Amino acid sequence: MISGSVLEELQEIIAKPHELEDLLARAVPDQSKNFMQYVLVQTFVYLGPEILRLQPMVFAWIRNKMGPNLTEKERNQPWIIFRPLCVAEEFEFSTTQANLILFYTILLVYSVISPVLNWIMCFTFFLTSLVYRHQIYYIYPTTNDTGGYLFPQFVKMV
Repeated sequence: MISGSVLEELQEIIAKPHELEDLLARAVPDQSKNFMQYVLVQTFVYLGPEILRLQPMVFAWIRNKMGPNLTEKERNQPWIIFRPLCVAEEFEFSTTQANLILFYTILLVYSVISPVLNWIMCFTFFLTSLVYRHQIYYIYPTTNDTGGYLFPQFVKMV
């Protein structure tokens, strides 16, 4: 908002300081388009690789072709950075939570100014919920640290 609305109109603000409110009233809604694009791009950039899981599949294929495969125990162990598909990485909760908080903030700030953003955010939250519920239920391993206490709370939150 600052760089897109105030700095572009700096000359006009200096010339007519009493029209600052009108200038911001016109410039801030224009910035909602940028945030709509940002939300859509972030959604597909994060959720696409998450659901396709291309990196783990390629790493598992490399592990299968080049790693030690003598016994069943060796086949199920990570080798260097390559893991078999049966050994899943832990869920990156912090990255996901940070993106969701940013999306909620954008929704709260621009929901009144740009009602179209509400529908885009509704679609984003639905898609995010769908993908991460599937991934948490079927892909990521459950840890025994909390005994399953945080899992239902996280699924409700997503």
